[in-house]
Amino acid sequence: SAALQDMECFGEGDTRKKLDAIVRGLASPNRAGRSFPLNGGSGSLYCEGPFRVVSAFRQQGGGALIVAVAVAGISPTTSVWRYFDQSKAEDLMASGSLYFCRLDKLTGDPREGRLPHISSVIRKNAARPTFGTEAPFVVEAEEEILRATSYVCCWTRRQHESYLAWKHYCPSGGGFAIRTNWRHIAHLHAVLKKKDDQVFCRAVGYLDPFHDDLPNHNEGEQVFWKAKWFSDETEIRLAVFRHRSGAISELLKKRDKWPEEERIAVDMGSLVREIVVNPFASDSQKKSLTDSIAKHQPNLTDRIRESAIVSGDSISN
Repeated sequence: SAALQDMECFGEGDTRKKLDAIVRGLASPNRAGRSFPLNGGSGSLYCEGPFRVVSAFRQQGGGALIVAVAVAGISPTTSVWRYFDQSKAEDLMASGSLYFCRLDKLTGDPREGRLPHISSVIRKNAARPTFGTEAPFVVEAEEEILRATSYVCCWTRRQHESYLAWKHYCPSGGGFAIRTNWRHIAHLHAVLKKKDDQVFCRAVGYLDPFHDDLPNHNEGEQVFWKAKWFSDETEIRLAVFRHRSGAISELLKKRDKWPEEERIAVDMGSLVREIVVNPFASDSQKKSLTDSIAKHQPNLTDRIRESAIVSGDSISN
């Protein structure tokens, strides 16, 4: 079923059709691409263009069991983390909903959602034939409206938990971290996208905001790019865009009334691989967390783990 979920991540367009053709043709001796045996000889990795298909347990008649599908450049099993302080952790368990913060309300980076300098100049020059001397105002206003209508839920790619992340995101000592992987984030995105086509998911890229241009100038592109001094975050970002119509000047007046957050219900059992308790949590904080999990998400109680910082144990797959 996980491989079927992998397939769903590719939608129903031309990309999915190409992938379907690849999967159907795996048993053909004349197939293009390259196949590499996996360790242990129980399966193979098949590569064609950007696609990567893992098959295993060759069956009679030349068929194969497809166990995973992905694209080049993405390691589906890479661990992905999100840290929650005590109140947010308990709220997550009670609500079963992920918190998406409005982009202009994130305080850690003043350049969140802002165009790099070169990109801004390019857009202002492109707008001059239409808006004349008002072009700079129009481009900057559109940037502010985008920041006020975009909501993000941010995760970090790391194979292990981070001492500094505990201190930064959970300064009061309580809370936990959810560990999942890139594959399950992709599955989550596919599910959310079916319900709301304004939900997007990408790994964040990093650039020099004063000397680099955006790789492309699609609307909202800057939401998935940050200054290079944040590159240690190795972030994956779920984002929701809420377009609002009207004159730019009127939209700017209304932005303080727009919601500062969104909450989106998710299947916690499908998303969560481990719940790692803050190594600096007090006994009362730990008890409050475990009680909340047992009450609201009892199917996750067997996924609670002590931090490796205090236990010395490595994470499981």
